[in-house]
Amino acid sequence: MPHPWATLLAVSLGTVTVTLDSTAVVIANPSIAADLNVGLSALEWVTNSYLLVLALTLIPAGAVADRCGHKWVFMAGVLGFSLSSLAIGLSPDAGSLIAFRAAQGACGALLQPSALGLLRAAFPGGRLGTALGVWGMALSASTAAGPVVAGFLVEAGGWRSVFFLNLPVGAAACAIGLVALRGAATGAGRSPARPGACRGGRGRAGRGLRPALFPVALFRSAALSAGVALTLLTSLVMTGTLFYFTLYLQGVRGLSATQTGVRLLPLTLAMIVMSPLAGRAVTRVSHRVPAVAGLAVTAFAFLGLAAHGCGADAWASAPWLALLGAGLAPVLIVTTDAVVGGAPGRWAGFASGVQQTAMQLGAVLGILLLGPVLTTVAGSGLPDALPARAAAAPATVRASFEHGLRAVLVIAAAVTATAGVLGCALRTPKTHTRKTRHDTTPEYTAHPGRPSGEPHSESRES
Repeated sequence: MPHPWATLLAVSLGTVTVTLDSTAVVIANPSIAADLNVGLSALEWVTNSYLLVLALTLIPAGAVADRCGHKWVFMAGVLGFSLSSLAIGLSPDAGSLIAFRAAQGACGALLQPSALGLLRAAFPGGRLGTALGVWGMALSASTAAGPVVAGFLVEAGGWRSVFFLNLPVGAAACAIGLVALRGAATGAGRSPARPGACRGGRGRAGRGLRPALFPVALFRSAALSAGVALTLLTSLVMTGTLFYFTLYLQGVRGLSATQTGVRLLPLTLAMIVMSPLAGRAVTRVSHRVPAVAGLAVTAFAFLGLAAHGCGADAWASAPWLALLGAGLAPVLIVTTDAVVGGAPGRWAGFASGVQQTAMQLGAVLGILLLGPVLTTVAGSGLPDALPARAAAAPATVRASFEHGLRAVLVIAAAVTATAGVLGCALRTPKTHTRKTRHDTTPEYTAHPGRPSGEPHSESRES
C-alpha cells in the first residue's frame, strides 16, 4: 500500500499544475490579448472554454475514476494536461488557443476528482481534514507563486512561456506518482487483485463490485448538498472579482505583470497560513462554525476592498486582500471536506467530481454575470482592448472602471453574506466519527426495493 504522505505529495504536485496554470493565465491575459489581437470578449473565452469543458466533464470523470481506478485516471490527467499546455504554448491564433484550452479542461477533469479520491482513500475518517489542510496550503502556495512567476515569465519570454512551465511540473508529478502510488487500489469497487473493475455487469450486494456511475442517493444528504451550493457561490465571487480586479491593476492602473502578482500576494499568503488551521478546525469542531465565520469575514473584506481597494494608493488594497484570503481559506477547506469526506469511499471520485464541477461552474458564472455588471455601471468609458504593457489608463477610463468594479465587489459581498445562511446547514460528516473498514454512513443507505443504481449495501474498502 502507498504511504499516505507520499500520496499527498504526488496529489499535491498534480493539482498544483492546474493551480499554477489558472493563476498564470490571469496575469498573462493582457499579453495574450495584445499578441493575438483580441478584445475582452475573446479573452473571456480563453478562460471560459477551459472552465466550461472542465465543469461538464468533471462528474463523468469522477465516476470513471471510481470504476477504473483513481491512480491511473490521475496519471492520465497529469500527462494530458501537460501535453495540452504544450499545444497552447504553440498556438498560432486565438481560435487554436481556445480549442486547446478546452482540451486542457478535459484533462484537468481527469486529474482533479481522482486526486481527491486518492486522498480520501489514503486518509480515512477524521484524518482527511488534516490532509485537506496541507493540500490546501500547497495549492495556496502555488497560487501565491503563480502570479509572481508568471509575471517574470511574461516579461522575459512572453505569455507562451507561462504554459510551457506546466511541462516540468507535470513531469515531476508523473515521476513521483509512479513511485508514490505504487500499490494503490486500481479501482474503488474491487481490490487490485480482482481484475475487471471496468467491465460491464452488475454485482450482488456485499460482493465489492463497481459502484454506480451516478449514485444520486448521495444528494439525500443536506450537508453534502449545502457544501456543493457553497462551493459554487464561493467560486463565483472569488473568481469573478479576482478576474476583473487583476484586469484593473494591469489594464487601468498600469502595473506590470510582475507588480500585479506581488500585489496579490497578501491574498494568497493569508490562504497559505489559514488553510492548515482550517484543516485542523474541521477535525475538532463542526463544519458550521468555520464556514459561517469565514463567509462573514469574506463579505466584510469585499466591502473593504470596494471602499479602499480602488483608490489612488494601490497598496491600500493589501490588508483587505489578506482579510479576503483569511476568510476564503476555511470556506474552501470546509466545503471540500463536507462533500468529499462526507461521501462513502467507493464514491469519493464522484463526490470529488461534483465538488469540482461546482467550483468551475461558479468560476464561469462569476466571469459571465459580474462582467455585464461592471460594463453596465461603468458605462461607455471602457476601452475595447487591453494594453500589453504597463500604461496607466486615462482618468476618465480609470474612473469608469473603478465605478463598475466597486459595484461588482458590493454584489460579491451580498452574495457571500447570503451564502452564510447555507453554511448553517453544514455539519461534520458521520464518516469522521467512525473508525470502520466499511462505508456505513446511514444517510446514504437506500431502503429495500430501491433501483440498483443507488447504494443498497456496504462493501469493503480496497
